[in-house]
Amino acid sequence: MSNHGPHSRLSYLMIRGEELLGDAARDVGCRRATPQQCRDVAESLEQLAGALREHAATLPVGELDASESTVIEGAVDD
Repeated sequence: MSNHGPHSRLSYLMIRGEELLGDAARDVGCRRATPQQCRDVAESLEQLAGALREHAATLPVGELDASESTVIEGAVDD
């Protein structure tokens, strides 16, 4: 993961957070969530929040002009 830079780490944290939240949502709804699961989800979300704040600090201030294109690192053209 570190070979691909901070964007890969952020993407990983976002995907992992989504998976943990999905699992936790089902388990909470069925009253199967454990205290450890809740702590793990909270920790993951805290890591994600920190990474998002760090990423936000690297972005330019203001809105992107519609004519500006965004390049996604590692994206594959169809």
